[in-house]
Amino acid sequence: MFFGFLIFLVLVLGQEAAELAPKNSKRGIVFLFNSTYPTDYQQFTGSSNTITWYYNYGQSPSSQLASSQWEFVPMVWGKDQAKSIQGNINKIKSAGGRVSHILGFNEPDIPRKWGGSDMSPTDAATLWKQYIQPFSSQGIKLCTPGVSSSPDGFTWMSNFFSACSGCTFDLLCLHHYGSPASSLKAHLEKYHKIYPSLPIWLTEFADSKDTADNTRQYISQVLPQLDSTLYIKRYSYFGASRELVSNVGPNAALLDNDGKLKPIGRAYFFAENLQA
Repeated sequence: MFFGFLIFLVLVLGQEAAELAPKNSKRGIVFLFNSTYPTDYQQFTGSSNTITWYYNYGQSPSSQLASSQWEFVPMVWGKDQAKSIQGNINKIKSAGGRVSHILGFNEPDIPRKWGGSDMSPTDAATLWKQYIQPFSSQGIKLCTPGVSSSPDGFTWMSNFFSACSGCTFDLLCLHHYGSPASSLKAHLEKYHKIYPSLPIWLTEFADSKDTADNTRQYISQVLPQLDSTLYIKRYSYFGASRELVSNVGPNAALLDNDGKLKPIGRAYFFAENLQA
């Protein structure tokens, strides 16, 4: 009788363990709350998700994720947000929170009409020295501005490093959109070869505006690649939204138009096997 109970207990615990995806210290998400679909985020915040961190382009944690236990990473999106970063980090700490990293300017090589913060490397360096550099002495790790994957992004980053002589950078923040998976791999390797001392955070990526089949294949190849590459320390997918509101193409969205996770969404949030 007792032996039978032990077998039952082992089976139950084994099933529960199988259902709980292990937390992935690298995997995060770009979180954008959509008031039109205010409960969609509940699709991916369950206890068995793999996510460990997030950012929202702002400097204050998202109230919707207060119980998620995901680490919040604040960002200095552009020049207009630089002055407020110290005060907002003080608020997080006063509320009992912790800040371990700060993300630099968002796509400064891109015009604002296309979603970038549109800053010259020289202006960005000046703001960095005044408002972001002081956090290095507070024990907070600093991630460079997150440039686009265009040739302009590469040039901008090079000029920024030259303009910001004496600045502290602990991590290299990069974005990449497009396919196939090999193009992302080549993009990351290019930066790593030039800046080998800086671990990389891939803070935006997706197979934008591609077919559904190609996107599935991309996700199935990219996630193992990112998880196994030692110099990639964190990554965050862009597309935790419904298809109809996705600005990187409907097939890159992790939710369908009913607000349910698609197979690629379940692969990303819950590590479910995805057949490409």
